[in-house]
Amino acid sequence: MLSDANVTDSQHHLLFPRAVLLATDLDGLLPVTVGGVTASWYRHFHGEDPSYLNSLRTFGEAGVVTMKAKMSPKSENKGVTCMFVGYPKDHGERTWIMY
Repeated sequence: MLSDANVTDSQHHLLFPRAVLLATDLDGLLPVTVGGVTASWYRHFHGEDPSYLNSLRTFGEAGVVTMKAKMSPKSENKGVTCMFVGYPKDHGERTWIMY
């Protein structure tokens, strides 16, 4: 995942833990048969699919995250370019990092 994201060697050690977490999350989406029922590991354990299942992204993908402001001039940037590094475990966690 880190190779495909084309991260530098200096960024590699910083992003490695996020790549491992994302790989683990994605591994939980693989279908398995338990007790005659075929579903993902996640569905077997939690009883439902994860909320991010219908909006999967690629690790290292660039995107613009909008910065909420009440008012800003039309000519100013309204977002920050970031890199996708995983899905949140709760709403307080960031899933995009600025670069």
